[in-house]
Amino acid sequence: MTPDTIPFLVGTPLFKMEASDPWITKLWLTIFNGESAVLLFFILSGFVLTRSLANDFRHYPVLTATMAFMVRRLLRIFPSLLACLIVIYALSNATHALIPSANISFSGAQLLANAALIDFPLNGATWTLQIEMLAIPVMIVAGLLIGRWGVAGAVAALIAALVVTRSGQLNFGFLFLVIFQFYFVAGALAWVMVARQSEEKRSLVPWWAILAAFMIVNQLAISPTLAFYLRAGLAGWLVAVLATSPSRVLQHPASVFLGKISYSFYLWNVLFINLLFSFRSDFPPWMAQHQTLSGMLLAIPIVIATIPLANFIYRYVERPGMALGKKWSDRILARSRESRASKGVEMTAAANSAGNEH
Repeated sequence: MTPDTIPFLVGTPLFKMEASDPWITKLWLTIFNGESAVLLFFILSGFVLTRSLANDFRHYPVLTATMAFMVRRLLRIFPSLLACLIVIYALSNATHALIPSANISFSGAQLLANAALIDFPLNGATWTLQIEMLAIPVMIVAGLLIGRWGVAGAVAALIAALVVTRSGQLNFGFLFLVIFQFYFVAGALAWVMVARQSEEKRSLVPWWAILAAFMIVNQLAISPTLAFYLRAGLAGWLVAVLATSPSRVLQHPASVFLGKISYSFYLWNVLFINLLFSFRSDFPPWMAQHQTLSGMLLAIPIVIATIPLANFIYRYVERPGMALGKKWSDRILARSRESRASKGVEMTAAANSAGNEH
């Protein structure tokens, strides 16, 4: 690998780079890199989903709460995903048919595989959604343990996640069990711990300092195992602080707007990347020689094009899907409440009848 390639810049720790290497580009990629964003996303999912599940498990039967959660989760993820994949499929194949030099086209089987989150030929970024689906049983177990036993349940879930992560006989080398399930459980533990702390204690260390520490852990000359657990702990701490004591930066209307469209942005920017890179054979040679610089330059029009599209999808696809999920989930939970109320009336009537007989 040469110093001008992204694999070199991402994979080489700061303290192992030489004076002649592109330090500024390395620092840029240290701050703005997809790996850190993905791990924070998994921690945030564990934090938010556990809070919802633990609350439902305290008030409803396990099967009822699980069904309601599954409905909300599926309708949160799949409407925008399916819309994105269909548009990528149609536009890519149309572009390939009209302009043969555009060498990206997809089959119906590839579309179905990506929609089922089995393979990711149309939208490579959707591998993270496969991880989100695989995490559902983990979150259900963690939510049940925490809903029933609080901190003790969270500690039990974390110990179980740690054992699975470290045991080859239990994880079978499966990447989700080796790495990612631990981040979801760490997010769950973060929610439990932050609920027990006062706001003053939560804000002792500013969020930006925790974020900086999270970003530089992988740039230190420490063992990968230690870096793994340090990043999980720092990520959980960061999400807990931001979720309970949001900064003025995150409360700014621009930040709120970007937060709302973040899921659609994450999905739909790939549409423009695919279309752009279908013509990569026509790119000038200097772009291949300076991957990072050319990537940053190409990112500018992609971001500008994606933001309005993501906002449109959020309004007319994503938000209606969430509303439908909540509506159906509320119906499932309402039936449970009605059933328990009905049983309560029957038991009261039976008791009164027995009292009258006596």
